Amino acid sequence: MAEHSYENITIELPDFGAPVRRPPRMFFGADRGDQNLAAHLLSAIGKDLLHPPASVASAHALQARLEVTGDRGTTVTVNQPHAWERPRLPVPRGWATALLGDEWWSLCAAAALSAEVTVERWCGGQGARQRLAGLRPLADIEEFRPSDCGSGLRVSATLDPAHVGTDFLFPMDLAELNLHDPDCSVSPGTGHVLIRDHRSGLAAGDVLHR
Repeated sequence: MAEHSYENITIELPDFGAPVRRPPRMFFGADRGDQNLAAHLLSAIGKDLLHPPASVASAHALQARLEVTGDRGTTVTVNQPHAWERPRLPVPRGWATALLGDEWWSLCAAAALSAEVTVERWCGGQGARQRLAGLRPLADIEEFRPSDCGSGLRVSATLDPAHVGTDFLFPMDLAELNLHDPDCSVSPGTGHVLIRDHRSGLAAGDVLHR
């Protein structure tokens, strides 16, 4: 029987963000360079927060904040309930969705188009944080002490011009975003999505969707 040597074999992790980047319209309804991509991306995230997967919560039940921190920057914070045991650290770097999770398709897709991503997840007074480039972890997961005693998820991202286009800018009129699913028949509940624009620095930049 012939012997095989595995000494020179290189194992490459798959790029899970590639299907999103070619093309983004499959997820956000617009391609790189399209002036509508920024608004579509924010709307998709907002709809996902108002109408989360059934495994996370019922429609209009979560309280979330979608912040525009710059022309290509966003931070999403959601009071996602989860029973979370103390994570075993460190988690292998190849585990792309170790903290982000794959239940939030819009956040995963937006992360795939981003140059820098920071994911934080917390529950019961303990939290974990990880930095990503797209969906590729840049460092091991680290622990932190959250100020929130409940449970939740926060994702901060800076979109990459190479993936969204050099003219990509989040719209100034955030009140025009459509966050409601046309097939949703659920009456407004305790949940909401607060959209806050930090670029203006004005209270008028806050828009509440229920």
